[in-house]
Amino acid sequence: MSAKALILIGGEKTGTRFRPLSLSTPKVFFPIAGKPLLTHLLESIQATSTPKISEVVLIGFFDTSIINAYIATVENSFTFSIKYYQEPPLMPMGTAGGLYYFRDEILKPASGETQPPEHFFLIYADIVCSFPLHEMYTFANEQRPGPAVDFVIMGVPHDDDLSSLKNDPQDNFGSIASIRGEVVHYVEKPETKISSVINGGVYYFKASILQDALPEAKKLREERNQANAFLQFHKPNDDESYSTGNSISWERDLVKMLADKSIPGYRVFCYQYTSYWRQLKTASLVLPANKLYLEKRPQESATSLENVVQPCYIHPSSFPIPPTAKIGPYVSIGANAAIGPGVRIVKAVIGSDVTIGQHTFIKNAVVDNQVAIGEWCRVEGSSNGEVQQAKEGEESDALPTATVLATDTKVLNEVRVYGGVVLPHKELKLDVLNEIIM
Repeated sequence: MSAKALILIGGEKTGTRFRPLSLSTPKVFFPIAGKPLLTHLLESIQATSTPKISEVVLIGFFDTSIINAYIATVENSFTFSIKYYQEPPLMPMGTAGGLYYFRDEILKPASGETQPPEHFFLIYADIVCSFPLHEMYTFANEQRPGPAVDFVIMGVPHDDDLSSLKNDPQDNFGSIASIRGEVVHYVEKPETKISSVINGGVYYFKASILQDALPEAKKLREERNQANAFLQFHKPNDDESYSTGNSISWERDLVKMLADKSIPGYRVFCYQYTSYWRQLKTASLVLPANKLYLEKRPQESATSLENVVQPCYIHPSSFPIPPTAKIGPYVSIGANAAIGPGVRIVKAVIGSDVTIGQHTFIKNAVVDNQVAIGEWCRVEGSSNGEVQQAKEGEESDALPTATVLATDTKVLNEVRVYGGVVLPHKELKLDVLNEIIM
């Protein structure tokens, strides 16, 4: 009873909303809590007991040399094999195009096995959560009336109780309508509210989905394109390749067709996930992701220093920390960072080769690699990395977002940066307030 996990990792030209951080480091490799984002996902897959995941397939647009170099650094840490399939360049394929293009290879037995996989997981690489793969598998295979479940979507409630989503409109996500768990309607990024459950970007399905349902969805998409010439020219903003002849969307085509029975014979259910969930869309969202992963792995990042408030991660090469400095909670510091005396850092991600001068204060900020911050500076953003409404009595209508300093930024002594986003290779001589420095 083997399984494969399929991860959509995008490419160097995707992740534009993650700028300016993605200008130097692809989003899937950006270090959070001391590890690349993709590594956190692989560790969650490794921790899945049932079904046994024997192979992970990465699908994206990155040059093979980049991904193969990453695989070489991590593959010995996992019991499953890792493969990379590069989508053809200059051929827009949509979110399901790579799965369709490589489906014959994906359906083959994993390395060292003789039987083809029966179960699959599909995960978007920029999702941050606890990845309940075992729970989704168990949910799909529970005893219930009717035929077996073929396809499970991880649904996330979108309401005020889920604080991680309260500032992100529901129409930014797919919307799932279900009755007693069975999905009866699905709309990707609806203009009006369909339900209070959104698509969490994690799927479980059986081999028949790749063997039969996906080719059928591709066929139906091509027929609809031919029947309506308008689709040849209209391209939705979120997926410019969606309506081209070679493309197919996983959500807009396959999931929707399965839900509304345009492709009959499959049972689609929604697994309700109620823990922390986020899609890492923007650079500011590094902060809540860092908080989540530090809380999940406090034993890996612990240190006994009195001036380090847990949970924190500090790379060994960034010690010693001056006794008059205070770090944490929720701080990650990369390799070869130099922290000056009297520095205070809280709720921040600090990259590698960063220099921070004495008595500087940093809070709610993402500081990329090779940034130099002078003495007596203040670098600060909002509490959760998103725009917030000001409290009663405050002058501003909104508090600033998290401050982001891109690679090779220089902040001179006594400069204050509040809610700023600074692109690479800039020198700040004056204070910044809610500005984008290009």
